[in-house]
Amino acid sequence: MLHEIDKHKKAIEEVNDLATKIEEQIQRKEELEKKMKAISDILPKIEEEERVKQELYKKLGRKYEGKIPELRREQEEVSEKIKQIEKNVDELKKEFLNIFCQEPPPYPLLDLENPKINENQIIFPIKEGYRLSNLAYKTLLSQTWNTTELAISEVRFEENQWVVNSKEVLDAMKKVNSAIDNLRQSIVDILNADEICRKRIHESKSWGPALQLLYRVNKAVSLKEIAELLKWEQEYTGATLTDLMKKKRWPAPLVERPSKGKYRISGHGYTLMKRYEQLYGISIEEKIKPEEKLESEKKPTKLENFLKS
Repeated sequence: MLHEIDKHKKAIEEVNDLATKIEEQIQRKEELEKKMKAISDILPKIEEEERVKQELYKKLGRKYEGKIPELRREQEEVSEKIKQIEKNVDELKKEFLNIFCQEPPPYPLLDLENPKINENQIIFPIKEGYRLSNLAYKTLLSQTWNTTELAISEVRFEENQWVVNSKEVLDAMKKVNSAIDNLRQSIVDILNADEICRKRIHESKSWGPALQLLYRVNKAVSLKEIAELLKWEQEYTGATLTDLMKKKRWPAPLVERPSKGKYRISGHGYTLMKRYEQLYGISIEEKIKPEEKLESEKKPTKLENFLKS
């Protein structure tokens, strides 16, 4: 038992440490990108000045190299550093997520025996020494649910407690259980994103187009509107969207229904589709253009109207 406790604490320390390293690398990358932009902004002006100087020095019988070669070298060096950081961050993120797949996983140790009841919220304190940092939560949720909000499935994550939108302790525990299930499955999905994108989305004639559309629109849309945009029957459209919400099909659902008759891509679905776009692009616009090309050039497509509204 003591060995398991030590392993649990160590896992939590590891993810907290990795989250800090990832954030440091991201900040360093942002600094380099600012430097790259500064060089790119100043180069055209300097190039013009250097061209004039070279012409003048040539007429004066002198050779002039100028600052351009040095700036180009610096630009190339900064670009290489950014690429290396991106590679490092990808490796650190994968290591971070893999720790959550180990036993015991590094979730905080909630005190389920002493919850606090606060009006419409149940609060579970976290035991000292078993707490994830806010940065660790941010790193986890941004990778799996495309969100910077430290909450999922009606559970808000804080360093010293989890706050659940519920009036009853039993219901709150069920929601915590659901949140952990969603996190665990979303982590597995992201670690296997390339295979999922290929086998379950790209090769699907139903899930693929539906997810591409909801990803591109990125807001709640009615069943009728989705069917019209995809040129599908409403019954077939509804069955496809229901599939994408079923736990049996997708343990971490890719689509959600925020209100009656409205559908939108979930945060997790959006994260997977970002990877899908990198691998295959988004071709849904081509599929919903009017058949007559000249008309499509004159008028915006229905999807373009959605994006503008």
